[in-house]
Amino acid sequence: MSHFRLRHALAAAVVGVAMAGACSTHPADQVSTNAYIDRRLRDLAEAHPDSIVGVLIRTSAPPDSTWRASLVDAGLAVGTVAGDVVTGRLRAGSALKVARLPFVVHIELSRKIPILEHPS
Repeated sequence: MSHFRLRHALAAAVVGVAMAGACSTHPADQVSTNAYIDRRLRDLAEAHPDSIVGVLIRTSAPPDSTWRASLVDAGLAVGTVAGDVVTGRLRAGSALKVARLPFVVHIELSRKIPILEHPS
């Protein structure tokens, strides 16, 4: 995911949360069956399953407490939740377990975004 797309996704997620408010139930038609797993994350999970990595996850709807508990049970140390975007850290080998959760749509390695200096 490019830096622009990542920023756009996070901004859209924040707007979605502001518009939707807290959601404790999720429509059945928003349940994912095939999560996309970043190729780099899949390779790392196979080669170094005990490596701790940062991940970016997109869910089918903003996660409620049950979904958050499922993410934690799968091995994710939840960082930030903004709408349907969740960040966190996990052992690379746990990525496939997280991807198998029915509400996970996308999971990828997080990337550092360089800080842009404001022109004076």
